[in-house]
Amino acid sequence: MSKICKHDILRRSCYTCDLEDEVKELREENELYRKALEKVNYYNSDTVTNDRRIRHIIGQIVDEALKVDSKNAK
Repeated sequence: MSKICKHDILRRSCYTCDLEDEVKELREENELYRKALEKVNYYNSDTVTNDRRIRHIIGQIVDEALKVDSKNAK
């Protein structure tokens, strides 16, 4: 079923719909960055700075970003 614009029933989307979609994507991306920053701050607060844990955090961030990208690609 195709997407129907909630602002103009005769169109599939409008400028407002496009902006709402973009805001939603930016909020999801912002949430990922916020979570990543929380993880980094957590490890820095405990003064745990060994390479293995940092690589693990970066791997988690990349995995989460790939999940969001694959979800947006659908």
